Amino acid sequence: MADIFRPIAQKLIDLGILGFLLPWMITAAIFYALLKKSKLFDSILINATLALATAFFLWGFLVGGTAVDIGAPLASFMAQGSILIIIIIFGLIAASSFYPDLNKTLGETFKTRSAMYIMIAVFCLLFFTSGLYRVFIPEGAFTGPNADVYTLILILAVLIIGLFILVGVQSTKKSE
Repeated sequence: MADIFRPIAQKLIDLGILGFLLPWMITAAIFYALLKKSKLFDSILINATLALATAFFLWGFLVGGTAVDIGAPLASFMAQGSILIIIIIFGLIAASSFYPDLNKTLGETFKTRSAMYIMIAVFCLLFFTSGLYRVFIPEGAFTGPNADVYTLILILAVLIIGLFILVGVQSTKKSE
């Protein structure tokens, strides 16, 4: 049987809906929610205008200013994240039949710092397995004329992440 959805998905890609419009809409919604939550401006119109303008600037640069295709890695990242969320929801449904007060158990479990580290590790795993890292590190970055700069940035990023982990471990030991 022929796959009827493949031509539709290809047409969406050709029209730029998957590569620009949908990521732009998600970015605008996130910026609007952040502006509304921060209560920086009281006016809904100002928040909406700033969110739309910021999303256009961001995605206009990513699509027009770089030669990186972000649609496919972002779609993979969102799909993998959605599958992970579905798995977690089914796990919570199954766990609710064994724990009488699941909300209390989850509240106690996620107060620890290790839960935050687990969430960061899951995000990093999704980030790399979806190929979204290619947006920030283009192909051939470590072999071209800017190889030294990219290598230095990578080393600095690893050092900074290591420092954050050390500070987190030290603050956990002090609190005990």
